Amino acid sequence: MKKGYLIFVLILVTTLSYAQSDGSNLSLNTGPIQYKPAGVFRAEKFIINGERVNGKQVNALLLNYPASTDEFKAYKKNRHTALFAGGASVLFAVGIIAATGSGNSSSFTNTPSKVFFGLSVGSLLTEVVFGQKSYNQYKRSIGLYNQQFH
Repeated sequence: MKKGYLIFVLILVTTLSYAQSDGSNLSLNTGPIQYKPAGVFRAEKFIINGERVNGKQVNALLLNYPASTDEFKAYKKNRHTALFAGGASVLFAVGIIAATGSGNSSSFTNTPSKVFFGLSVGSLLTEVVFGQKSYNQYKRSIGLYNQQFH
């Protein structure tokens, strides 16, 4: 029983120390955010005052600054919609494979495969539209945050 309490106290102390260190990083990183979007073979990059920071710290800064909060929340909503639409597109593409059957893959004449194809294309278009919209809102949120430093 004593070991259980000791483990609980150690987890609590560790959690509190990390929580305090994250808050201190936010106060030190005050400056304009330089954002370099992700490419094909590289991750997105955030730089504040010449120091590279992670996305969680930038998102916390954007949420804590009142001018950029609304744009950031809209970005999150549209990003989730894009992710769900992309997942649905993949699932409908799998439905095409299941509807055509494994033995006769060249037949695209049955109705279920056409329906799944239409749903897949529609979901893919939705993913592209909402993905671009969320990307623009994220850039706008960073721009609104950076206005306080100009």
